[in-house]
Parts: sequence; structure tokens; C-alpha cells
Amino acid sequence: MQGERRIMARLILPLFFMVMMIDGYDLAAMPLALPYIVKDMGIEPSALSGALSAVLVGLGAGALLIGPLGDRYGRRLLIVSSLALIGVATVGTGFSSSITEFVFWRFLTGLALGACLPNITANTAELAPPEKKATTLAFISAGIAIGGILAGVITPMLVAAGGWPLIFYAAGAFIFV
Repeated sequence: MQGERRIMARLILPLFFMVMMIDGYDLAAMPLALPYIVKDMGIEPSALSGALSAVLVGLGAGALLIGPLGDRYGRRLLIVSSLALIGVATVGTGFSSSITEFVFWRFLTGLALGACLPNITANTAELAPPEKKATTLAFISAGIAIGGILAGVITPMLVAAGGWPLIFYAAGAFIFV
């Protein structure tokens, strides 16, 4: 049983790290896309303040209202379902052409992230070796910062290659690949 648990941890924990990277990337994506979106749409940056806040409102709501359902219905189910919704909502953001659409897709993205992250944290704590629990949780959580850094580094290249929507399409594609 112990060897089986170690194998599961070695397979699953790197995936959890990548999910945390997606979270960090996604949280940085909208602020990084903002200058390109306002230029493309001919609007003031303040017009997108609701979209910038919506992801955080969704994140809180998802963590409080949906995240705990992992204890009842299974964390894996919630993580996989949430990841699928994150992918769809992130791609949806790339297709947005109005403020309302941005707010909707960003809220949905945040809701799914909020549902996913507590379950990843709980699963990580269960899978981590007892003597390395804090180190493992710190490593997995560092994926958020690394994802944000990655977004900052690749955003100019993505915009040059296909415009601001590619920032969001790339994140959605990463989830589904």
C-alpha cells in the first residue's frame, strides 16, 4: 500500500503543480491582455474593471460553495470537472466581444478555479509523505507564481502571433492537451 501511494504521488503531484500553474497564468492573463483589449475594442481600461474583479469573485464563490463538494462527491471528480470548465471558460474569454461577455467568462473561470484549488490542496496533503507535507504543499503552491511569470513572459509572443485572444486560447489548449 505504501509503495502504491508513492507511485500515485509521483504521478499526480506534478499534474497538480501544472494545474496551479494554470491558475497563476489565468490570474495574470486578463491584466496582461487589458492593454490589447482596450485598444482593439476602443474602450477605456476602467470599462473592464468588472471583468478583472469577476475572476476573483468567482474564485471566492467557487472555493466556498463548490470546493467543499469534493469531500462529498470525490475530489478527483471535482478537479477533472473544474479543469474542463476552466478550459471552456478561458477559451470563451478569448471569444468575448463585449464587457458582459468578459465578466461572464471571467466569473465562470474563477468559479471553476475556486472549486478546483481546495481539492488539489487537500489531495496534495493526503498524497504527500508525512515528513514532506509542508515542502510538498509549498512546491505545489509555487506553481501559481510560476504560472503568473510564464504569462508575463509569453504574452507578447502570443499577441504578436495571433492577437490578445491567443492569450486565452493557449491556456485553454494547454488544459485540453
